[in-house]
Amino acid sequence: MPDDSEHVEHTGAITSLAFSPDGKTLATASIDYSIRLWDFATRQRLVTLQGHLSEVWVIAFSPDGQTLVSGGKDGAINLWPLHRAKNENALPGTWQPAAISKTAAPLRP
Repeated sequence: MPDDSEHVEHTGAITSLAFSPDGKTLATASIDYSIRLWDFATRQRLVTLQGHLSEVWVIAFSPDGQTLVSGGKDGAINLWPLHRAKNENALPGTWQPAAISKTAAPLRP
């Protein structure tokens, strides 16, 4: 997909292609366990989707183009929301892992 042949995107063979219903986005699935979304007109990668634990064998867009469905060699099915609404309740900034302990003192107002 990229114009530059030296610019490698997937590290394995592509197993499936799908166009969004509006024809603007191309999705590619690979044996490298990933999915790439491309702006078809500009040939630029929009995003890399990772989350499968095996080769991604099939992909398809929902009819409204809001979700991508992918299927892996291991039988896993993933749903990828493509247009996430901005979460107004989220606080900006850097996030760190959190944990809950039974021995922690209760918070006081």
